Amino acid sequence: MQGLLLILLSFVIWIGVWIFIVKKRGNLGKFAGNLIGAIAGFFVATVFLGFVLPKHSPEEKAAIGRASPAQAPAQAPQAAVPAKAIDEITLLYINHKIYPNDPTVCEAKRIGSRDMVGCRAQGWGGDSQVHVWEYSKGKFKSINGSARSLAETKFSNEGAVEVSPLPLPSDIKVDEVVKAFAKG
Repeated sequence: MQGLLLILLSFVIWIGVWIFIVKKRGNLGKFAGNLIGAIAGFFVATVFLGFVLPKHSPEEKAAIGRASPAQAPAQAPQAAVPAKAIDEITLLYINHKIYPNDPTVCEAKRIGSRDMVGCRAQGWGGDSQVHVWEYSKGKFKSINGSARSLAETKFSNEGAVEVSPLPLPSDIKVDEVVKAFAKG
């Protein structure tokens, strides 16, 4: 909150200096007076902020310098699903009118050692149930029941879609995969 007030105050200083210079411009034209006023006002406001904004103490600077990448929060590994593949599955949903009244959103995530794609509709009433696909060797393999039903019916003639044989490999926990996509 204090930072916002300081920025607003510096803006008021900028405008105040600008107006002061325009009023006292003497024989300068309006354009030149406004240009000089704007530049000078900006400079004065910047100098003001430089003096009043809090500075880092030497201890804080040292702590920032010592921060190692190992201390940074771990990021989830990036999925190796190419953007072209995401576009391909999204177009299947659009062309087959799976969600005719809502936008279709498909996103990729690496879950364990597998690349997964979750597709859902995003509507005013919230998101639909996610359809989860494993992307492997250029193919989308159905993981959960809703994706499986699409793979067996509407997507059955699509070369990029396969029905995963049951049972699924033991490292795929369907409920955990669905939860990962439900978190966004």
